Amino acid sequence: SLLAQGLLGGPSGLGSLALLWMAYARSQPARIDASQAILWRPAGVGRGGKVLGPPLYWAPNHRCPSGESIVAYSTEDKPEFVYEAFNQGRDFGPLDIARTVTYCRWVDLLCSTHAECGALVHVASDTSAEDRANSVVLCCAYLLLAQGASAEESVQPFEKEPLKPFLDCRGEHSPGSAISDELDPDFELSLLEVMRGLERARNLGWLDYNTFGVEEHSTMLRPEHGDMSWLIP
Repeated sequence: SLLAQGLLGGPSGLGSLALLWMAYARSQPARIDASQAILWRPAGVGRGGKVLGPPLYWAPNHRCPSGESIVAYSTEDKPEFVYEAFNQGRDFGPLDIARTVTYCRWVDLLCSTHAECGALVHVASDTSAEDRANSVVLCCAYLLLAQGASAEESVQPFEKEPLKPFLDCRGEHSPGSAISDELDPDFELSLLEVMRGLERARNLGWLDYNTFGVEEHSTMLRPEHGDMSWLIP
């Protein structure tokens, strides 16, 4: 009809009304069902006017958000994020500072590369409580180191998520060793305690996220180069 041709700009083109509708549709946020995931860093503008990029979610595989333009990523299949246990079967994390900073810089890159996506989702294991705990520490570390959050602010998104506490490497899996005979072998660390330690190092200037030398620190961690892991100003 003449009306249809007018709205669409004639048989061969799009009219102004159709173009306006397309522009409106593109401006709307992607439709995402994230009701079972944890939003740990909303989109928007952060401290100092920094544009944050897409919203960041965390979820085990079975709770991963569904919808449009979702980009999922994981540390499960990446050797650079594998924890090397001192006492196999007991200690499981958290990751050392070099791996932690590497993760944070990777998330920065993902936010830049996928700036127009509907959401970035850190997908964690359904079956491994240890993997879930380590992945949450990495998310919180990103908020603290890259976004300037406090320890309490960084863990707040995960306060209702049941997480396995971190264990010292001492205990029943190292019978006969010197450390197994020490008092209180079952020392545990909570997520908040881990973040408070990281916050302390940041606030004292021992750890600068922007200048930290990942390669240098990783080299010193190797036994042949001293097996050094402490941050001493």
